[in-house]
Amino acid sequence: MRNQDETLKHIWKSGFPFQLRVEEEVRSTYSMHNWSIATRVHPWTNKETESSGFIDLVLQHDHFVTYRMVIECKRVKADDQRQLRWIFLVPEEGEKETQLASCLEVGGTTTRIAQIGESVPDDKGWNYVQIWENVNILPQSLESSICVLPSDDSKSQPILERLASQVIDSVEGLGTEEILVHRSQSHVARLLAFLFPVIVTNAEISICRFNPSKVSILDGTLNSSAATLTTVPFIRFRKSLSTAFPEGTFSTLKEANQARELTVFVVNTSSLPLLLKDWKMSARNFGGRFAIQNHISL
Repeated sequence: MRNQDETLKHIWKSGFPFQLRVEEEVRSTYSMHNWSIATRVHPWTNKETESSGFIDLVLQHDHFVTYRMVIECKRVKADDQRQLRWIFLVPEEGEKETQLASCLEVGGTTTRIAQIGESVPDDKGWNYVQIWENVNILPQSLESSICVLPSDDSKSQPILERLASQVIDSVEGLGTEEILVHRSQSHVARLLAFLFPVIVTNAEISICRFNPSKVSILDGTLNSSAATLTTVPFIRFRKSLSTAFPEGTFSTLKEANQARELTVFVVNTSSLPLLLKDWKMSARNFGGRFAIQNHISL
């Protein structure tokens, strides 16, 4: 019995049972949100960052068929209940909820279409592009660029930053594969996909609201009465997740830094079905067009 208990501990520690449970949650609530499992444990490679790995889950919306949700499942286990809480700092002046989010848009067209049964055209006939764009996504939520995890090591990059960067890399790798899949289909002349990065965790997601002016300039501490902790179902984690200089022309360091910023949704497992149910996307410009539509004829 003891050997079995130890074996089970190793199984739970792997995180795979949690991933399967998240998958089952999506399947069992399908009638509520119309998202289905497109693929699972999907390999990806990002040549730009020279990284690779496996995506836990990719969801596809069965009505808005161009939507993909790229999910990383993160199970947290600890004997100390405090370690089961991810705390996001939200200064009082920045606590307004937002619809702003990041989306990787993948598009392509070809003028060379083979008939079914004929050889597939090579990539010279394709015009395709991947571009990150800020879009509006409902439901809205608070946004934070700082997350405090009790298990973070002060000498290394915080866990959530590492995890979010990996999710961004995986989204870009999947975007490249979307292009390859469509190029392999001789009778398909058009590609359009919108990819969204999401982290699903069993950790409680907490918001710490405070006024920075109340923080002691002497020791960096804050009186407990000057801060408010609340639990939320999900949050937008937004910051510069890449150290590479972004494409474009910039007048200031602030502009260059903002161009690097991307949003990753962080959601508690129990709130995932509701997030999927209420998910709606729209362009931020008045014309209602997405950036990908301005780069290629779609």
